[in-house]
Amino acid sequence: QLTVHPWAEVYVNSKSFDTTPLHSAIPLQPGEFQLLLTNPNYPPWNQYLNVAAGDTLYVNVRLRKSDGL
Repeated sequence: QLTVHPWAEVYVNSKSFDTTPLHSAIPLQPGEFQLLLTNPNYPPWNQYLNVAAGDTLYVNVRLRKSDGL
């Protein structure tokens, strides 16, 4: 499950997925994946995450302005 404040376009392994708020969970195969969140008013948020078989991953992100902006 993914929650982003205020909102973001969601990319999984560089592929566009959806825009938050999401209406359903993102189905992923077990292993590592790249999660990229973009919003034109904030710097991109990028992280590599691991998911195990049968797990539900909960990701909560609050986008913030970079220091000095």
